[in-house]
Amino acid sequence: MTSPGITLTPKGTVNSETSIQRADPIGMGSRVPMLVISPWSAGGRVNSETFDHTSVIRFLEKWLIARGKQAADTPVFANISSWRRAIAGDLTSTFDFSRTRTEGLDKLIAPGEKATILTDANRTSARAVADSAYFIPGIADVKADAHAGKPIGTKQDRTRCEILPIGYDFQVYFRFGTHSDGKKRVEWVIRNRGPLGAAFYVTPYSRTDAPSWYYSVEGLKPGGKPIEVTDYAQIANGVYEHAIHGPNGYLFEFSGNSLDAQQTQLPNIIEMKSADDGKKLQIVFEKWQTVSSKLKLIDAYSGTEQAIDKAKEVNGTTTVEIATKDGWYDVAVVDGVNANNFLRRYAGHLENGKIGKSDPAIGLEYDAKRRAYIGMVA
Repeated sequence: MTSPGITLTPKGTVNSETSIQRADPIGMGSRVPMLVISPWSAGGRVNSETFDHTSVIRFLEKWLIARGKQAADTPVFANISSWRRAIAGDLTSTFDFSRTRTEGLDKLIAPGEKATILTDANRTSARAVADSAYFIPGIADVKADAHAGKPIGTKQDRTRCEILPIGYDFQVYFRFGTHSDGKKRVEWVIRNRGPLGAAFYVTPYSRTDAPSWYYSVEGLKPGGKPIEVTDYAQIANGVYEHAIHGPNGYLFEFSGNSLDAQQTQLPNIIEMKSADDGKKLQIVFEKWQTVSSKLKLIDAYSGTEQAIDKAKEVNGTTTVEIATKDGWYDVAVVDGVNANNFLRRYAGHLENGKIGKSDPAIGLEYDAKRRAYIGMVA
């Protein structure tokens, strides 16, 4: 399913999506790392916008327009489909053009490190190694590894790096709906408020008869209203468990039982947005249906919990704010009274247009029982 601004052209035309065998885009598959090397990309920074093979072409297109060699409202490469233009970036976010032309790698390397790299002796040594036979590690080298007997996950380098700002600003919201046959169904609304388009896929863990579903939402045009895509799934025996994945580490998990009277009384989240320049995540719950219901919100980064109930409701909604970790958040909302499978979990990053830090949870393990990040056990 796609938003209205994305047109899928028939297979065989010049700009068709040949990888799309059905009526909806299946996405781009697993992404692979890409290195962008220039004076404006130095410093070991990371960019998590989605790119593909057309991104390089579109960067050239952007350059032609910037140089006045092409009209801004006329795409140079008409064979790039509207779907790829909406979902894949043009690489401009990988560069920091605020730097001067001469501010390249030399100025970003510490003086001591630079001297080591550029000495004649080091060049000679490196050339000698390159000219010699390839080094093949033996079992002694493997055993010399202090972490050789530990799980692979424990070897993860936890060093954080700078991340470049990108234009993602979206959320997915859950609600119940009623089908024409009177049976309840789960519904989700993908709402995009950012200038970048995004692709999502939904995995229905509670339904073995259903494949994943795929969605593409275009970016917001200047002055436009948030773009929404809505869909639903039938639920058997009341039990549902779904996960929705998006770019930049985004995850929304929701599970529960639509036939459980206690769960259906719990309010759903109707709005999530950045507050205090991304330092806080603001969560808004709909109107409470009963006084006896309670929710418990767990912050996976800090491990802290807080109770939420009708007493905090103001003018029909309840607003809660939690501190993020450099814009990163991972919160789980569960039933605060009853032990059941009710869950609304959100994880992702709030963009504020500034250079930030990578996810502090790298090298940690998510404990699904505690709903918190813990150190990996060797």
